[in-house]
Amino acid sequence: MGSYLSLFNTTPDTWLAKITLLPAHFSLLPDILEGVVRYINYSLRAANSQLTLARDNSNSTATSIAYVLSGMTPAILRGVLAMAGYTDEVHWTTAFRTITSQYIIDNEDCTEIDPRASLQRRAGSLSLVHRGVCYRLDAEPSQNPVQFTMRFLRMQPIFSGPTANSNNVYHMQDWINNNGINDTLTLRLSSDLPSSTTADTAMSIDWLQEFAKARLEAKQKALAEAGMDCDIGICEQLDAAQE
Repeated sequence: MGSYLSLFNTTPDTWLAKITLLPAHFSLLPDILEGVVRYINYSLRAANSQLTLARDNSNSTATSIAYVLSGMTPAILRGVLAMAGYTDEVHWTTAFRTITSQYIIDNEDCTEIDPRASLQRRAGSLSLVHRGVCYRLDAEPSQNPVQFTMRFLRMQPIFSGPTANSNNVYHMQDWINNNGINDTLTLRLSSDLPSSTTADTAMSIDWLQEFAKARLEAKQKALAEAGMDCDIGICEQLDAAQE
C-alpha cells in the first residue's frame, strides 16, 4: 500500500527538480558550479587556457554567493558554445545555462519541470517524509555586468499522501511565497579579456567572422578601385593564400 506526492510548478519559470527521501544527498550551488567548470575544462583540455573560479566575497551574503569566472577567451568561448550545441550567435550565459542544466540532469538525477507541469513520486508508505530539491538557472544578458544566476529551493519536509493511492500536491510558488528561495549564486566574467576587445564583442560567436568579413570587404573595395573585379569568393581565396 502506497501513496504519492507531487511538486506542481506554479511559477513562471522552468526548474530542475527531484523528490528524495530524507536524508538523501543533494548538491549545493557552489558544488554544482565547480563541477560544471571542471567538466568544461576537461572537455576543452586541448585548449591553451582553462576557466578558473574565484569567490567574490565583496558581493556575497549568507544566502547569496557571488563568483567570478576567469579565462573566457574567444577560443574558450567557441569551445563552450560548441559543447552546448550552438552554431549561431548566443551569449556565453545562454551556453553556460545549457551546459549546467544538462550537468544537473545527469549528476543530480533531476527532471526539468516547465510552468504548469508537475513532478510526481510514488512512496511505499503513507505520509512518508520527503524533500523536494529544485534548481533554477537564469541567463541574464541584459544585466551589467552580464551574469549567470542559479537559484536553489529546498522544500522540506513534504509528505506522501495519507491514504492509499492519494496524492499530496505541493505548489512551488506558494512554498516560495511562504519560505523564500534558500540560496542564490551569481557568476560574472572577470575583466581578463584581451585589451583590444570589449566584453560584449568578445562574447559574440561571430566576433572573428565579422572581423574576417570586414577585412575581405576592404580588400574587395581596394581591388575595385584598382580596376580589378573581385567577388567575395575570390577574395577569400586570395586571403587564404596570403595567410
